[in-house]
Amino acid sequence: MVIKYKTATSPFYEELKNSVDDYFSAKKMSKYANAQMLIKSGLTLAAYLFSYVFLILGSYSLPVFFLLEVVLGLGMAGIFLNIGHDASHNTFFRQKGLNRLLLNSLTLIGLNPYIFDLLHNRVHHAFTSIEGTGYDIPLEEYSILRLSRNQEVKPIHKYQVYYAPVIYCLIVLYYIFSLDFTVYARKKLGNNSGIKHPRFKLAELCLNKLLYLFFIIALPLILIDLPAGTILLGILTAHVVASILFTIVGVLNHQIYESVFPEPNASGVIEKHKKEHELEVTIDFSPYNRIVNLFFGGFNTHVAHHLFPNICHIHYVEITRMIERLAIKHGLPYKRKSLYSSIVSHFRYLKMLSSDKIPA
Repeated sequence: MVIKYKTATSPFYEELKNSVDDYFSAKKMSKYANAQMLIKSGLTLAAYLFSYVFLILGSYSLPVFFLLEVVLGLGMAGIFLNIGHDASHNTFFRQKGLNRLLLNSLTLIGLNPYIFDLLHNRVHHAFTSIEGTGYDIPLEEYSILRLSRNQEVKPIHKYQVYYAPVIYCLIVLYYIFSLDFTVYARKKLGNNSGIKHPRFKLAELCLNKLLYLFFIIALPLILIDLPAGTILLGILTAHVVASILFTIVGVLNHQIYESVFPEPNASGVIEKHKKEHELEVTIDFSPYNRIVNLFFGGFNTHVAHHLFPNICHIHYVEITRMIERLAIKHGLPYKRKSLYSSIVSHFRYLKMLSSDKIPA
């Protein structure tokens, strides 16, 4: 089935788009990255690279060693949240080549830029929270967790609220060493069937993983003067820290108690305008909290991102204010919660989906 949206215009989105355009015109401001965004991205990259260099070239006490591993994990998440994600949407610079260059920063944290672009831009943004083979791939692949009412209930799901945190702590390792290859092997992604990836992309993918294994595991084992078990535990610590932050942005925007998963009709049509669908299925967390907004790279203002993926996340707070105001005006849902309440809501959601007895 080919998924389509209603082609009717949306008065809400037309007014919102005009308001956003007027905002940038009045401020005489670019929709791309500003100085604050470039400084934040530079500091994020520096934190990751310097913590790595200090780890492999220095000799430290165990507390300092693990502190550096935590910083490394924060840097990993920061590169994804504040650099790679925006670069994949070409929102840093007008020149696509410069954005592609920054997108390659994902290779530093073991992710493949080509696969991320397929999974994120061509599937997730095109078919947000729409299930079916090849549409919401993470939901399909995380069958050990039930994250939607439409998924089959398995006996193990009865306990998912208890074992989910363990899975979430390992999610980055899963992305790096499993999901990238799974996506490459798929022949259907979204509305596209019979996909044939360029062969050199497989070689690039394998080389990416080998280099990551060398720099993140092999080189530290060779150069760091600590027991191998301690070094491996430190490496795991960095990935756990990154995984927790990846999970926050991965589930709180689309899989909490208030989430919905619209189903297409028999003809494959979603009975909404594309942008109103995005508004319905996306939830913000702490969108006006400066600290949360600084670190999470616009994922906390995720509604604005899904409505305007071509605008840099550094501008999303003001756009979110417009979204909230106009959604109320047009009688449409705008969902936002605090970070804490979103986390609580997610685990409430896991509990609800642990059986087939779901409240109406």
